[in-house]
Amino acid sequence: MRFTVKLQPILVNTNMDCIWINIPKNASSFMQTMFEQNGWKEPDPRIVISLLESDIRKFAILRNPLKRWISGFAECFMDMPEMLELLDNSTFIEVIKRSPVFDNHTELQSAFITNSRNLEFIMLDSDWDAPYFFNTVDTWFKRNGYRSDCGGWRDKVNPLSEDPIKKKINVKLRKMQQVNKKLFEQIDVFFEPDYQLINSATRINYEL
Repeated sequence: MRFTVKLQPILVNTNMDCIWINIPKNASSFMQTMFEQNGWKEPDPRIVISLLESDIRKFAILRNPLKRWISGFAECFMDMPEMLELLDNSTFIEVIKRSPVFDNHTELQSAFITNSRNLEFIMLDSDWDAPYFFNTVDTWFKRNGYRSDCGGWRDKVNPLSEDPIKKKINVKLRKMQQVNKKLFEQIDVFFEPDYQLINSATRINYEL
């Protein structure tokens, strides 16, 4: 048995010719605010699937699959302090090897994108300075005729990022990554569809 993805709300522009695909752990709240400030709306639920499956222009934020999984796993289990001990349990590690997906935060990014044709994306990388991401988003909005004031934005602290258990799980996973390289290589292989998506879709990378 495997977790089944729950599609997140998508937003469509006023011309109904471009949709934003909401992927958890990928600056979702920030991007939703930006689009809604520019008049993008949730479409009629009855046409959501057809929009996702169509060749309509699509936009999304994507992340390095393994980095996103580590962050997502920590968020998924931040209400379980006992997870810190479970990560030392060899049986539980085997469970992760068989399927590292536990919720939408750890699901394949590609699972949210039914049809990647005409997909363009901005890469969100935790190793980059935040202003680079915000300036890229700012440029995308302005070049597409929308309003934006996020250039040079300083991201507000997400209360969830300060959760002590989440932080401890995140740190523990990163330490495990240095020691148990085989485990994380197996997890990385699981997310191969995401790497294929990143390599095949149109990446937006302005010279800023």
